[in-house]
Amino acid sequence: MATIKHSDANLSLNDNTKVSIKTEEGNLAFEVFRGEAFADTNKKINVHVDEKELELEGVSSISVPIGTIEVLVLNGNAKYKENLAEQGQTMTILEKEVLVGEAKIESLNEFIIARIAIVDTGKSLCFKEADIEKLKSDRQAEEENAKKEILAKEDDEIAVEEARQYTIANPNETVKKSSSKDKDSKIPAILESDSCTITIRCDTILNNMGDLTSGKNKYVPSNGTILATSSIDFDEGETVFDVLKRTCSRAGIQLEYSYTPLYGSYYIQGINNLYEFDCGAESGWMYKVNGWFPNYGSSSYELKDGDSIVLCYTCKGLGADVGSTFM
Repeated sequence: MATIKHSDANLSLNDNTKVSIKTEEGNLAFEVFRGEAFADTNKKINVHVDEKELELEGVSSISVPIGTIEVLVLNGNAKYKENLAEQGQTMTILEKEVLVGEAKIESLNEFIIARIAIVDTGKSLCFKEADIEKLKSDRQAEEENAKKEILAKEDDEIAVEEARQYTIANPNETVKKSSSKDKDSKIPAILESDSCTITIRCDTILNNMGDLTSGKNKYVPSNGTILATSSIDFDEGETVFDVLKRTCSRAGIQLEYSYTPLYGSYYIQGINNLYEFDCGAESGWMYKVNGWFPNYGSSSYELKDGDSIVLCYTCKGLGADVGSTFM
């Protein structure tokens, strides 16, 4: 993370962000090529993205996923042509339309939360400090629950092994399936739940190492497989995103994501410290289920028993190199 100070403006850059800094009529201006930036300014600054020019004033963040510009206005406003987003709003700039909507506190990632903490206390932001603390607390609780699930999973595996051993020793009795152990039975119960498989791959990078951001090679496994195909249980109504998040937590794999208000879904920014644009202008993470690439976010895809999930990193053709055809 880097911070650039200029007169009455502070610009913070998230990891893997590439910008060009300049001054226009004595004011700070910058161009964003990739990543995410957080601006805290007392006067207007100009931002350029793909030949588009925006004007920011106050406190805001700007990110540039492929084909989209996302602006979150925490204080002040953001302008693009005749479009205006004020405090507590987001602006999403697409190729042919601009959408302005309500900002959701769920959209705050760790980078934005860390930047908010050092904003001048004299500036009133759209999200109250107490609400942000609650968000952090809720997320911490989620992590703790994930750890508890790991322990519960281990207990389940022990129960299954006990049932297997009991069956070997008592071949004439039947092992039951239930949601919990039957206290009245001498036979251990096997937990019954839906399951899916999940794989995380970045093998396309191996053919494009020349395009890989310097220093990122240490995050690319020699065989391109971050997580070999693994089976994981899930509850009814859970999504690909839920399973990915839980799997990464269990396996100790770094995961970063952000909430996209336009689609009401979570966007995968990085896995295992490999991010969008780390291996070229068209690179980033995609997912497929049973060989199909959905054209909506992973947190909108509800799983079914037996589904096969693959998270794969594309380098060329916006997914063409991993088999996607919908781009």
